This record gives sequence, C-alpha cells and structure tokens, in this order.
Amino acid sequence: MVTRESSWCQRHQPPPPPPPGDLEDVRASLEKISGSGFSDIELMRAFVSGPPVSFVMPLTIEDHRGVNEHGQELVANLILQVTLPPLYPSESNPPLIEFKDVMITDKLAEHLDDVTLKSIAYFEESELRSFLLSETAEACAAEGPCIYELVATHLIERAFDFSHMHPFV
Repeated sequence: MVTRESSWCQRHQPPPPPPPGDLEDVRASLEKISGSGFSDIELMRAFVSGPPVSFVMPLTIEDHRGVNEHGQELVANLILQVTLPPLYPSESNPPLIEFKDVMITDKLAEHLDDVTLKSIAYFEESELRSFLLSETAEACAAEGPCIYELVATHLIERAFDFSHMHPFV
C-alpha cells in the first residue's frame, strides 16, 4: 500500500525520448548478431542470462463508478513497473508487477500550486496484483504477451474495486 504524500507533478515527469542514435545502434547490434554465426539456441541463452526486461508505465485511471458517497469523483495517477521473467510469456512465469507510486485524488477538486497533494484513497496492492495475475495468466499462456490485456482490460476496469478511502477524508 502506498500512502506517502507526494508532489506528483514535480517528482514524476515523463522520461525524455531516447536520442535518435539509439535506434540505429540497436539495429546495428541486431545485424551484427544475426550475422555472427551463433545458433538460435546460443542467442536465446545469451538473452535469458542477461538482466530481466523491465519498464515503467505511468497511468491515469478514472473511477468508472462515478461520484462516491463523499461527493468525490476519484482519479488515480500511478506508476506501474513491470518486469518480465526470463521465460515470459508463460502461465507459470507471469510478469512481476510493482506499484511504484499511487496518488488517488478527487477529479473535481481544485488544487493550489503551493500545496502538497495527499492521496485520499489507497489500493489494496497485494489483492489487486493477485487479481491481475490470475486474470491474465491464461491469456499469457494461450496468446503470448499479455501486458496490454493486464493494463487496458483488467487494471483500468477493476482498479477501484480494490480501493479504500483514507480515514481522514
């Protein structure tokens, strides 16, 4: 559960785009590897023995249930880190999901620039993570990579089913 205070705009600026040369470097590396004489098995072993693929996804999720009993329309801004296991995708090796930061606020409230925002609600992260993995395990095994389904379908539609208001609201 993430309940710390944060100044969302100051701490979480989107990363700058990669320099144009990076894509050319990747293409050159791939061409070099493909002409290196290594077998597919050797290349897969080299890839699997490397560090896991990990990425972060900044997300904004609106509460689809509408206005709550406090007259608030909730919106969550979160940073989700996804780490793919070496044998991804497979049902027995789901992605590792971490909620790096969560800020749930009232969409209708006005915020002053000089006031630190406080999250007015929180997610039961372990329950939400278990739900997400159980819902996507079958899709990962049957259809291949399932990150889009995990986020677009299940997280956006059901995240607020696992939320609770802080007592100070």
